[in-house]
Amino acid sequence: GAPSRQEARERLGIEPDRLAILYAGGLDPSRDIESLIRHAERVPGDLILVAGRGVQEAAVANAAGRLDNVRFLGFLSDPTTATVAADLLYYSLVSDHPYAAHAAPNNLYVAIAYATPLVHRGQGEIGYLAERADIGARFDDDASLDAAIDSLRDPARRHQVAEALTGLQATYSWTR
Repeated sequence: GAPSRQEARERLGIEPDRLAILYAGGLDPSRDIESLIRHAERVPGDLILVAGRGVQEAAVANAAGRLDNVRFLGFLSDPTTATVAADLLYYSLVSDHPYAAHAAPNNLYVAIAYATPLVHRGQGEIGYLAERADIGARFDDDASLDAAIDSLRDPARRHQVAEALTGLQATYSWTR
């Protein structure tokens, strides 16, 4: 089974009260990971976890080497521990990506399955669902990314979103 949040954070060496934001997926320029790295530069107290593989592995590893608050976890065959440890999940496509209007990423369904707030651009299925349920916070640029993360910094607010996400689990389940 999945580890508890406390166990997952201990395994990854994450302080109990530190805000941890996870991006897990393809490391491709279309995924706008650079916005998350720039957030790490501006807000050194937030911990950014990046898991995946792709053409940006070297760039992410470089960011992790120069920023104390960025950790490159590489490809994880089972990202459960990192997902359970995270306070927030991040997903974005660059706004001019041809699939941006249709985005229905696994990250959305992972956010629902684990009841973890999602920081997103409101694209495609994410935007459709965000208009109907409290799934996290939307951003469009660096300033609004910082504001979106700040809006989810309070544990009580994250709990409120988690309850809304839990309510979506019957509709958005792996079996359905």
